Amino acid sequence: MTDTPASILIVDGDCDFARMLGSEARARGYRVQAVTSVADAVGLIRSELFDALLVDLAAGADGAFGLLSKIRHLSSGAD
Repeated sequence: MTDTPASILIVDGDCDFARMLGSEARARGYRVQAVTSVADAVGLIRSELFDALLVDLAAGADGAFGLLSKIRHLSSGAD
């Protein structure tokens, strides 16, 4: 078993809120990346594995569910 902290990707259009969430998570020992767009999130997911994903639904569920669909597509090995 490893003591590697869990990694979290935060996707939130409000940069200040994403920064605050990231700061709170880091204070609790998590590794955190925060982005403000679905496109940036997909770019990170292509190059890095995350244990958890926090997605802001305020910008619309389509963006969040679209991101989940893209993640599913990427995890299946198809680009």
